[in-house]
Amino acid sequence: MIEAEGLTKKFVGTTAVESLTLHLEEGEIFGPLGPNGAGKTPTVRMLATLISRTSGSAVVAGCRLGNEADELRLRQRIGSSPRTSGSTKATAPTGTSSTSDACSASTPKP
Repeated sequence: MIEAEGLTKKFVGTTAVESLTLHLEEGEIFGPLGPNGAGKTPTVRMLATLISRTSGSAVVAGCRLGNEADELRLRQRIGSSPRTSGSTKATAPTGTSSTSDACSASTPKP
């Protein structure tokens, strides 16, 4: 599930994404369409925790953007890793059976 409310990304001199509100249920397919410069890439990069948001909030697969521990679990779940310290090695998925419980505090399901 993806929920975003007022998600905004500003770069120096430009607003790439302005006040995006989005609700997607688990299993829905989402394909952003639009011309170059419409904000598709920064939206996906924010939701994948590859870049930070300027404002707004979002929860992806139960992981709250802005919560460092949740973001780490989400990156492990989707198999992405931000490029920091020169490392390009991706994080392997954890094998969690459902994206909906990837960041839950409950006991893992068998």
